[in-house]
Amino acid sequence: MLFRSLGLPLVYHPLSSQSDLIGFEGGVTAIISCSSPVENEPDLTLFLSYELNCAKALLQNTIEIDQLAPEQKKLDLFDCLNEVSNQIGGNLMRELEGKGMNFQLSLPSIYTGKASVNNFNRLYATHKVTGTTPKGRFEIQVLVSQLED
Repeated sequence: MLFRSLGLPLVYHPLSSQSDLIGFEGGVTAIISCSSPVENEPDLTLFLSYELNCAKALLQNTIEIDQLAPEQKKLDLFDCLNEVSNQIGGNLMRELEGKGMNFQLSLPSIYTGKASVNNFNRLYATHKVTGTTPKGRFEIQVLVSQLED
């Protein structure tokens, strides 16, 4: 998996309940919209949230693993999270395509802090994965647009 390749082994945690909050206080979240090309099929929104220390470790490990030249080491946290989020989103889309579901991905938008699911009108949670690395926690949450009956 991507996190392991970046030097951050994972431990996944079972969820006792679904939270209405997305992200971590003081952390960062990448949001990717996944639009269905088929009318009357739901769209997805992918939330990738990291505690700040976890996000910083992803950045540092990306710089070290890619052995970037000194002038390229100016990669910032947001650029790194955009790249990591694109990789995770792309992997998810390939999995879904294998099941006959096709989506078009937006570019990630990066936000800081927490947000309530209620702030994202007409979405409901379908799946949330939480995990811990030695450098901090992360969450991946998929929300689906609600269709009119």
